[in-house]
Amino acid sequence: MDEQAPSAVVDVESDAVRDAWAQARLNEPLAWPADEARYRLRLPAADAEAALDAFATVLDALDGPETVFCHLSVGRRADFGPRRTTLESLSGHADVVVADHQTAGTVPLTPATFDALAELYDDIVYTLVRNVDRGPVLELRGERLTFVAPSEAVEALPLGSLGDRLERQD
Repeated sequence: MDEQAPSAVVDVESDAVRDAWAQARLNEPLAWPADEARYRLRLPAADAEAALDAFATVLDALDGPETVFCHLSVGRRADFGPRRTTLESLSGHADVVVADHQTAGTVPLTPATFDALAELYDDIVYTLVRNVDRGPVLELRGERLTFVAPSEAVEALPLGSLGDRLERQD
């Protein structure tokens, strides 16, 4: 199991983006809640739509997600168009920094935020969802989705063929 600090495994472009990681307290290993099981789901690299559906399904099953830290591989040099407009909606938050080719920061998890992340899904480098106690409940890093949830909620997840990719982490 990877117990490195999340920031240690992500290429960071600028000091401002590095500061966003530090402000989100991601320079140390995550302290996952001990009272719930942790699961890991390997997402299909070749099928972004299925990966996004799995991400949304798991997110819907979580109890009390409140904020999301996102690091995106798109920044102020993005071409004008829908992606740029979506990026601007995220970058309007005070805790979000935008560098030339990367964006990072913490925003409230709202339907609009999720829609923005869905639009920019291919640009996600790293995502961490926290609950009201600021504890991590979901981490998306590459093709690996790690989350904590009661086992009965996980058993009820409609993951279809991706169910074979789900592992319990003890």
